[in-house]
Amino acid sequence: MSEEIATKILLVDDEPANLFALQAVLEPLDLTLIVAHSGKDALRCLLQHEVALILLDVRMPDIDGYETAALIRERDKSKYTPIIFLTAFHAEKNDVARGYGVGAVDYIFKPFDADILRAKVNVFVNLYRMTGKLKKQEDDLLELHEVLKNAVEGISHLDADQRYLSVNSAFAKMIGCGTWEINGSPWMSTIHPGDRSLVEAAYRQMLNTEKAEVEARAVRADGMVRYHQMVLIKTSDDKGKFSGFYCFAKDITEQKHWEERSQLADIVESSNDAIVVTNLEGNVISWNPAAERIFGYSLAEVSGRTCSILVPPDRVDELANVIARFSIGERIKPFETVAIGKRGNRIDVSLSVSPVRDPAGNITGASFISRNITERKHLERELMEKNAELERAIRTKDRFLATISHELRTPLNAIIGFTGILLMRLSGALTDKQERQLQSIESSAQHLHMLINDLLDLSRIESGKVKLKFEPVNCNLLIDEVATTLRPLADKKGLNFEVRGLDADLTLVTDQRSLKQILINLISNGIKFTAEGCVNLVIMSSSASGEWVTQFSVVDSGIGIKTEDQLKLFRPFEQLDESVPSEGTGLGLYLSNKLSQLLGGRIEVESEFEKGSRFTLVLPHSPGGGDGSPYSSN
Repeated sequence: MSEEIATKILLVDDEPANLFALQAVLEPLDLTLIVAHSGKDALRCLLQHEVALILLDVRMPDIDGYETAALIRERDKSKYTPIIFLTAFHAEKNDVARGYGVGAVDYIFKPFDADILRAKVNVFVNLYRMTGKLKKQEDDLLELHEVLKNAVEGISHLDADQRYLSVNSAFAKMIGCGTWEINGSPWMSTIHPGDRSLVEAAYRQMLNTEKAEVEARAVRADGMVRYHQMVLIKTSDDKGKFSGFYCFAKDITEQKHWEERSQLADIVESSNDAIVVTNLEGNVISWNPAAERIFGYSLAEVSGRTCSILVPPDRVDELANVIARFSIGERIKPFETVAIGKRGNRIDVSLSVSPVRDPAGNITGASFISRNITERKHLERELMEKNAELERAIRTKDRFLATISHELRTPLNAIIGFTGILLMRLSGALTDKQERQLQSIESSAQHLHMLINDLLDLSRIESGKVKLKFEPVNCNLLIDEVATTLRPLADKKGLNFEVRGLDADLTLVTDQRSLKQILINLISNGIKFTAEGCVNLVIMSSSASGEWVTQFSVVDSGIGIKTEDQLKLFRPFEQLDESVPSEGTGLGLYLSNKLSQLLGGRIEVESEFEKGSRFTLVLPHSPGGGDGSPYSSN
């Protein structure tokens, strides 16, 4: 079954004719349509199915659409499922507000336009599918992280500043400390001082070629020096920018000791690596237990035979080259290759080759030390594949959002514009009923337009694509524009709105558009949730620890926020008081908080339930450096 067929939406209406009409309109979208004839029936369906969207009739016997929506939101499984209400074209404004209060994302009035209904449904279905894809990518990466964490070899993840972000238990054991102790420490603190230049050279190579290998001495927490063979793999963030690297490390101290003391049989017998000794002709004369475990042959089966039985046909020249080089005394650096086991299975190995000498110093043979790295190679390939899949998913998401921007905002702008023309009566007189209907259309279109803009802003911020222009900003002019824009909203509700403490010469080095957007969000929220009294903007500059900052405090006498709800304030799509009619998206505070951080500042909250709130934007005067003291625009 394809993804499109598997996507389900729930249709809830007590009239069979309405359900039949909805099914006919949505049939071209190739969705799985689940039908419910009442609110209770809908709740039963949601226990059995996960749906991308709910189309819910408002007027139903038993329990109506508003009660049904409230019950849907109480269940964790359906808490965030989008709900579009279907209602009569003459619905009162209070009914619309009530719908948004219980969690509706949109209203569609009957009789509905088939093309508009399909377009809206398609938007939410595509968002649902994209969210599912990204969730799967996230789950896959978390699963891979757990695999890496429990891998046999030492694996560490470091940031672009060469500091440890995380290590698995095997690496912590290699270094001789707990995983929590090493996180945050410099990479070079675990590298022997005499080998740091060698490791830095490998690091620079990795930056150019994506991958590099190096052998170096590592220093354990107890001061013991061990030899590590390391593979460095470069990683990038979702914008393709270098974000750090993985270091796959294995302790090769035993191999080093074997090169120095190749005749010590106890090391050979106890080693977890396959150690094979051959004469100059390549015939096997020594074969340890680890070689038997890795390759499957016993000593009796291989004794006197050439070691070429372990070499795949495509690697024969590689073995001949190695034998020729060590025969003349050339040192062979460890390298990765592929061997063939007794069962014909291909085995990824890391191979060290050293000459065997007689007491006179003559080369009489070679020792091959092989470590099975099949698991590590598999993990490396899987990590690269997952990174590539994640990059593709992010590019797909960006293209999708660009499509939303063009395909939805263009017709919405037309709807808003022509509705405004009709309300201005440029095309003739309107009845009171027609005016209310046009105002409802305009309000719904503006709400959907705001939702699209907030989602696009959210995407740009989360993907790091917000472009800020830091320049001197005259706060007096900017706040005057904000006050002029929002004062009519306060006057309409009978609220007193004042700006206090503003210095006419106050200038900040910041991004003007972002600062204006934050202040509009904070002040409009204060007005929205204040029934009577005042909403004031208070500005104050101060110096703390040598840094000048300005505080923009929005103080209201509104409903206040409960202590337990204050932790939810800056979560996306979170609206705390559903009893207050609101056409917001639940993204305003979240986006404002993100923008304040990009400006080098923060948002602080003080609130007492039923007494009012204070939201304070704290911004440095000069995030780019200097003492940041206030200065005149002159």
